[in-house]
Amino acid sequence: MRLLENNKREFWYSRLVEKQPLEREDEYGNVRKTGEWNTIYDPLPTQFFANVSGAKGYVNDRIFGEQLDYNRVIALDYPCPVDETSRVWYDTKPVFNSYGVTDTPHDYVVAGISDSLNHVLVALKKVVVKKVVAS
Repeated sequence: MRLLENNKREFWYSRLVEKQPLEREDEYGNVRKTGEWNTIYDPLPTQFFANVSGAKGYVNDRIFGEQLDYNRVIALDYPCPVDETSRVWYDTKPVFNSYGVTDTPHDYVVAGISDSLNHVLVALKKVVVKKVVAS
């Protein structure tokens, strides 16, 4: 698979930093884990350039199988820093504040990664994330 420099598009990604278990006190004052996790992502998204498909593949292009739901594919000819827990900004560009941190909601998550000897394909799933305003 040949990937031309001319076809590369800008996108931004943020990787998962850590998962913290959520805890709460029960009626007796004991601290218990709830079984839910608070996910913490890198607040500073990284800019990257790669070939990004225009839309979902056809029936004969089912690289990720029949059951995986995805909207776009990123094609790379070198190892990709994006993993299956990453958040991706492609349709919207993140807006940074004076500290270099963004609160722009991401618009894609990674649905799957398929790699071979010559290239890496990353399936992206479109998501709608509402911006949470602290009150």
